Amino acid sequence: QERKVVAKYDAASAIASGLNEAPAGDDQVRGLVDDLPAENRIVLRVLVSFLAEAVCYSASNKMSAESLAAVWAPNVFRTRHETPTSFQAMKQLSKLLAHLISRAEIIFGPL
Repeated sequence: QERKVVAKYDAASAIASGLNEAPAGDDQVRGLVDDLPAENRIVLRVLVSFLAEAVCYSASNKMSAESLAAVWAPNVFRTRHETPTSFQAMKQLSKLLAHLISRAEIIFGPL
């Protein structure tokens, strides 16, 4: 099980580092999300839906998709054994989460 989690983390890191702009990036991210176990996919969808809703109020809360992603990415993308490499990858993983938040309806379907 641990290897599977690390493999998904590595896949997310790889996709994040080469993430294309929308819409090409949407297919990459959707493929990553579709590969998640059903329970993880549901939790991610609910969280991203909530964060996308928060972005709708960014004029008053000052939290853009990028700001929310910077705060939440370390909690969403975590391995059991963190290394200096995993910390370095967090900037790219934050970019991936920002993409998920800003393109939520495209990636997950209607929220």
